[in-house]
Amino acid sequence: MYQNFSGHELSLYELSVVFLVKNQNPTLLNWDFLKYSGIVPQDWRLDSNPVYTQQGSQLIFENGLQIASDNSRTIFLENIIGKSIDNIVAAQIAQLYTQVLPYVEYEGLGINLTGVVSFREQPQLAQTYLAKNLFAGGNWLEFGIQPPKVDVNISYTLEQGNLNMQISQIELPQENQEAKMPAIRYFGNFDYGLQQVPITERLGRLQSVLVQWQAHIEMFTSLINERFMNENNLSFPGGNQNLTGEPIEQF
Repeated sequence: MYQNFSGHELSLYELSVVFLVKNQNPTLLNWDFLKYSGIVPQDWRLDSNPVYTQQGSQLIFENGLQIASDNSRTIFLENIIGKSIDNIVAAQIAQLYTQVLPYVEYEGLGINLTGVVSFREQPQLAQTYLAKNLFAGGNWLEFGIQPPKVDVNISYTLEQGNLNMQISQIELPQENQEAKMPAIRYFGNFDYGLQQVPITERLGRLQSVLVQWQAHIEMFTSLINERFMNENNLSFPGGNQNLTGEPIEQF
């Protein structure tokens, strides 16, 4: 078992569920439909006026959930900062949406997570983490007056789909301080294509994946904390790393 290094752990701040659909009418998504169909509870309140156009619709709720649609996508996006797993609603509302609209021609599903790892006590480590700790190093790093900023894209093949990762160095604002705090941003896209699945089986396949949304959060969090932020990847010098390691636990 890997150990986390100096308390550097992933903090999740956004979850989204995205349905790829064919020839959708975006005007279908409106407050009355969501409320009276039972997709959202009737005691929910909007945080701002809904947006309805021929190109798309968007509704933002007081609890931090946004629902938007255009002719090819329906998106359930939630700010989950500080929320427990029991208080996250995006995936559950997305499940209700598929139950109310089973005849939509779903072509794909994305479960997306975004989180950050901050380096408040070791800001210099954030500057070198991607360039020197995840890579084996090289002369290309010794150019310019400070470590280069590096973005990393990784694609894992899972049994039922793919996990596409984007890792980048960012700076977070600090309350009452001018200086920003270095951090690493992790974005994970669990991508499930449905176009090769017989249309009569797509809804069942989509729902079987979506019901496991909590397992996706656990997998993503464990992957970052145990394999990216472990003490081997956060030690100096960088050195050769095993790029395969143990199999990723899947659903």
